[in-house]
Amino acid sequence: MAPLGQIETTIVQSATPENVDTVMVDGRILKRRGKLVGLDVDCIVVQAGASAKRLRTQAGGRLKMPG
Repeated sequence: MAPLGQIETTIVQSATPENVDTVMVDGRILKRRGKLVGLDVDCIVVQAGASAKRLRTQAGGRLKMPG
């Protein structure tokens, strides 16, 4: 990610999750050494899919979910 004209813009436009080693929010570490900590990713993905389906249905559309 070079050259860095404006570091914030470069990070937003060029960085990927692989570029992030550690994430701390409100004193809690959520990502360490590139791995999510204390999060059930599979559960989050299922919940996000259900939420997307519910929102799409409430908006009057249909969402075909895999499986």
